[in-house]
Amino acid sequence: IAQLPATIALRLRGEFGPGLVRRIWSFGKLLDPGTLAEVKLRTNELEQRWDDVEARLFLGRAEAAMGRFEAAYGEFREALR
Repeated sequence: IAQLPATIALRLRGEFGPGLVRRIWSFGKLLDPGTLAEVKLRTNELEQRWDDVEARLFLGRAEAAMGRFEAAYGEFREALR
């Protein structure tokens, strides 16, 4: 972890107090910049899939709350696919 003074964030000093620092975290090895577009597309796919799962679970809960258990089961089944 690299820790740097937050000199560009002077406007935040009133809210957070003195001694504000920026921290830079790094995990694993650095990626070749040429692969970043591919990585971004893949993470977008994963985010979309998660949004779909979350929406299906929400719909399933709503269906179950209204007593439509067969429809709820269908939503839950699709979320877990």
